[in-house]
Amino acid sequence: ADGENTQGESSEGWSVTRPLVGQRLEEMTFTAAGSLSVSHSCEPRRPHTFLFEGLHPNTGYVVILSNVCQQDVDTRIARFKTLPRVLDSLRIVVLSGHQPPIRAVGAANPWQRLHKVACEGPEVTVALHVGSIVDIVPASDEAAKCLTDLYSFTRGARKDLETRARQVLRNAYWDAWGRHDGLRKILGEVGSHLPIFAPPLDGNLLRPVEAASDGATEDRNTILKIGLDVYREYQRALWHPLTPEGRPDVRIDARDDVARLKAGGAMRNGVELSTPSQDKEYLTHSGTRSTATVEEWHMHRYGCICILALDTKGSLLSKGGKATSLLSALQWSTLSQILHDPFNKVIVIASDIPFVLDEAVPGSTADGMPVSWSAYQDELHNLLEKLFKWKHAQYPAREVVLLSSGPGFGTTGDICDHELGLSIPIAIVGPVLGRVCNPKRWKLQSTLAGGRFSYVYRNPVDKWNFCMVDIDLSASQHKPNVEVQMIETEVPPGTTWAGGVSVGFALADSR
Repeated sequence: ADGENTQGESSEGWSVTRPLVGQRLEEMTFTAAGSLSVSHSCEPRRPHTFLFEGLHPNTGYVVILSNVCQQDVDTRIARFKTLPRVLDSLRIVVLSGHQPPIRAVGAANPWQRLHKVACEGPEVTVALHVGSIVDIVPASDEAAKCLTDLYSFTRGARKDLETRARQVLRNAYWDAWGRHDGLRKILGEVGSHLPIFAPPLDGNLLRPVEAASDGATEDRNTILKIGLDVYREYQRALWHPLTPEGRPDVRIDARDDVARLKAGGAMRNGVELSTPSQDKEYLTHSGTRSTATVEEWHMHRYGCICILALDTKGSLLSKGGKATSLLSALQWSTLSQILHDPFNKVIVIASDIPFVLDEAVPGSTADGMPVSWSAYQDELHNLLEKLFKWKHAQYPAREVVLLSSGPGFGTTGDICDHELGLSIPIAIVGPVLGRVCNPKRWKLQSTLAGGRFSYVYRNPVDKWNFCMVDIDLSASQHKPNVEVQMIETEVPPGTTWAGGVSVGFALADSR
């Protein structure tokens, strides 16, 4: 259904437009033009993608289910707003981590807090997930147990075990996305979602391993393949068609009859239609799907604002112990193209591990995976040098923002280039819901590259948290306005997770 924006009056009498997520259905005005019904039979217990073409720009839409129980009709409602023809501002909510405690926290649920913030503030355009959106560890462990000694079974039994492991990983998404009301409402109503590469497997399965027996290698390769398939079914499908061939399950032409006939007549007469302005304004580019390598990075352009979600695990999965860098050659090539695009004014780069964060107390995560880019000093220096040079070339008309997940606390800060005299805002977020950790293990300020670069973080937030990034290109002709705000939620005393870990004692990695 196509819902028109309604106007609300503030206490001072000013007329304001409420975001789509904050509007009550009873107060909306729906139009027949542009509304449509879709009847489609879907295979149960599998995600499906629907691609709508020809929707009106800058228009709010409401998705309502039918032929289901009344409770689902009332509660499982999705909302989205199409982008305008030309975009000059963007609000991004940055999220990481979903690991519910043993007991529900009720009104203290931070996903509900996020929903409330989205209802009251400006329209959220993008929800950028820089960490996992499911509780990885229990599902990953159970799936791995299903595939133990897989090589010793017959071919038919192997397929049954693989199917069982796949269902276990899918169950993790069903629990988080379908049964956790707070997260489900965020996914269905707040912005478009861009998840970073975070397969539903813990680090022990992702990290490179020494040569092992053929049986152990087969077990690991099988769980990796299943984990990647399930990741693509759910998280990648949030921004990319589901099938390997790039086709959605259902494609719907939502154009009106006049537009459809005009396009059909032009094709029959050999007339080349001009590219709509929104097609030039918005662009998505991503790593190609391959059986030999893992390239799960993606880039999204919103007018003069570009978001690049990096893949720091693909090289390790593709090359194993031979990997010498976090990013693949294709990612570096894409970054170079972004930096050479004359239309980009703001570049937002997202990573699943912090760009700059050193350990005050030496140690490592239990899975042996890198905890920050600091483990790859040369690559980090190369990245920072490229970004600062790009910003300096047309300063103050350009800006860069670095966003990442963290080890269990949130903070904002700046990275400084003392050679060029510039700084870049940076934020570490998470968990939205999950174990928090004591930040004393980490250095909140340090220098690198022989003193050329330094970073300083503000007081860390050892509470549940997420981050709002507001980018405005219209405030000034010569300088984009970028604001980064950390929003926190108190963790109720006595909150406990599986394993008996309570608030205040967790040093676990929240990724």
